[in-house]
Amino acid sequence: MPQAIRPRGAVLLKVVSIIMIILGAISIVSGVSSMFSGRMMAGFFDLDEFGIRYFQVVGAMALITGAVELAFGIIGVRLCGRFDKAGFLLVIGIIQILVTAFSALYNKMMEQAGMRVVEQILEATAQNYGASVSMDPSAYAGLMGNPGLAAANFILPALFIVGALLNRMRPGAPAAPAQGQEGF
Repeated sequence: MPQAIRPRGAVLLKVVSIIMIILGAISIVSGVSSMFSGRMMAGFFDLDEFGIRYFQVVGAMALITGAVELAFGIIGVRLCGRFDKAGFLLVIGIIQILVTAFSALYNKMMEQAGMRVVEQILEATAQNYGASVSMDPSAYAGLMGNPGLAAANFILPALFIVGALLNRMRPGAPAAPAQGQEGF
């Protein structure tokens, strides 16, 4: 019985998709908890309405991006072994890059708002507990707008696209010869 031919990118797509499913689920849980913890944080740290809305908006964004990542991960696992769906998977990978770019841009725009909320939390902690909080809130800026972390978010979508491109290549099809070389 002949062995079924598996696309070249099937394993890469499956591994990346499983990681996306896990990270998407974590993002959904964190988004939901952030959306509902805004009111609790407001009472505990005397946050104003802006602080409450900040947690809700950040949570909604995490929920949306997590849902997209989860859905695309499930699609990737289901279709990773099919040659005929490589183009569709490539489109999904490009959409993932766009969603990730939008999310990175959004996070950069929210950096100043996040700093305001961190300042409120540090001030409330100092007032409520008599603690001497000498931490500079700008220390959190490195975590909130870190370009290295933002760039790392593009790794999975890029690997997804590589897997989709590998799936487009049929086994047995000759690789293009290097420029100036003739085939055998």
